[in-house]
Amino acid sequence: MNTMNRRCFCTACAGLLLGACADVKLPVDLGSITGTNRNAGDMDGVGVLPPPPQRSWPDPKIELNKARADGYGLVPMPEMEAYLNGLLATIKKTAGTPGYPGSVHIIADTALNANSDPAGHIFMSVGWLQSAETEDEIFAILSHEFGHIYLNHHAIFDVRSAGQRSVEVVSLAWSVANKPPTANSWTGIDNVGVVDTLGTRVMFPAWQRSIEEQADRFGATISLRCNYSYIDGFKAFFERVITYDQQAKERRQKLREQQAQVARAKASKDAATKAHSQPVVPVSIAGSNAARLNQLSSLSALSDAVSSYTSIRSDTEVGLTQSAFDLQQMIENQIDEQMDALHDDHGDPAAREESLTKLVRPVMGDKRPDPRKEPWEAAKKRGATPTVLAHYASTTDVVSLQAAGQYGQALDQAQRAASGVTANDAYPLFLLTNLMALAHSGSPDAQTQALRRNRNSRDPSWLIQANLARHIAANDPRQGESFLMQQFDYFDRAPAAWPSVVAYYRERGNVQHANELAQTCSLTYPEMKTACVAAAKAPTQQAKADSGNEFDKARSKVVDWAKSILPK
Repeated sequence: MNTMNRRCFCTACAGLLLGACADVKLPVDLGSITGTNRNAGDMDGVGVLPPPPQRSWPDPKIELNKARADGYGLVPMPEMEAYLNGLLATIKKTAGTPGYPGSVHIIADTALNANSDPAGHIFMSVGWLQSAETEDEIFAILSHEFGHIYLNHHAIFDVRSAGQRSVEVVSLAWSVANKPPTANSWTGIDNVGVVDTLGTRVMFPAWQRSIEEQADRFGATISLRCNYSYIDGFKAFFERVITYDQQAKERRQKLREQQAQVARAKASKDAATKAHSQPVVPVSIAGSNAARLNQLSSLSALSDAVSSYTSIRSDTEVGLTQSAFDLQQMIENQIDEQMDALHDDHGDPAAREESLTKLVRPVMGDKRPDPRKEPWEAAKKRGATPTVLAHYASTTDVVSLQAAGQYGQALDQAQRAASGVTANDAYPLFLLTNLMALAHSGSPDAQTQALRRNRNSRDPSWLIQANLARHIAANDPRQGESFLMQQFDYFDRAPAAWPSVVAYYRERGNVQHANELAQTCSLTYPEMKTACVAAAKAPTQQAKADSGNEFDKARSKVVDWAKSILPK
């Protein structure tokens, strides 16, 4: 587009802006919307939009399947989606881009998370729907995320996906959690931190703070033009994130401590019972071994410790000592703590709020619009929305009861969460089937049938389908493999799906095909390389492959130590 055409285009955009939210007059020269002295994609202040950069749009279906394959996937909420897409339409018109593609979708995450993709989709967590108090706050989130789309941040900047590190942590959680099933049993995941980690979304962009601030300025500009309250919108958004981050960290720590106490008591009881039938070899982790606990704080060291531990413990379960229990707790807690660090991805919200407020204050002047509470409260009461929000809110109680070792009560809550309009949703179903195993309620076939319900969802989840494939393979390996590959294709072979497919073949002895898949994964999705390559290798192969540098030599020492404290 040449300069003259660009200016004409942007003048037309200014007309659309006034048409969308025409009741608002900002104390700035809207004629400067042409962006004569600005670079496309830059957003240095509040009140003036640069022209939207030229772009090419990726296939929206493929991008949406990436979201379905990430974490616990999406939550079907048609009434809420209609409401949110109405707000997004206003944002697009106000920005002068009413024809931009993309829509709003709800992600199965009870934390405060939102992101966008290069196809124009915006993803908002159930947690935000549960926590936000006004439409101003919801509009702020949507306009911020649309800012990344409008400014073409996904293409202009070198987007550092959170995927590479997140996938490594999620893969470790999968290794700890995934004990191969048999026709007669399926072991549940006792550690709630591991359950949480398995559902972590890994494909969202991890923007630098400067890029987040550009999207903040864009969103504040749109919000002010549409006469939304800055105090009850962006300022409330930042304050809520700050409070939530602290409370969530404290809650995770409390759950971790509660769970460790319950698990330790159970391990001691089991050890006392087993001692009557089989002597337990006493071991100690005192001295230098205890000091090595800290070495597992790195992902690399933790990876090797997990590989060694999971490969050995199945043969030594009867002789499990207190020291080995300590190692298990340490590994699971380190996985949880690594994910804690990844949860802190809001880019210093206090600093962002301070920076944005300075820019907004002169633009806002004396205007103080009233908060829009009624439209938001009405939206939360439409159709099945109240039930969906209530069911997802109850999952917090499910997790707390599981951490306390009260599996029966947790199962009762999970059954209610996975019923009615959420009967086919991935997250409630995962909690339900996991607790069925922990509470020894129902046969493995009953768990398999419960997982199958997710196939009836408008938005099936890759994590559930991969679990279902393993259940099927316990009785019929060929059918399990066929189902897995059908689902892999259904999800357009999304990046987040590759490591578990690679691991599936390696776990079943087809190491050659696992390596071939890992190579293809690495070439197609470089951010998945580490996880795919690790998923293809058995622990002994991994140790040999990593023996070349000093850092990995330190890892091998941790592996040797992990082996040494286990019963022979």
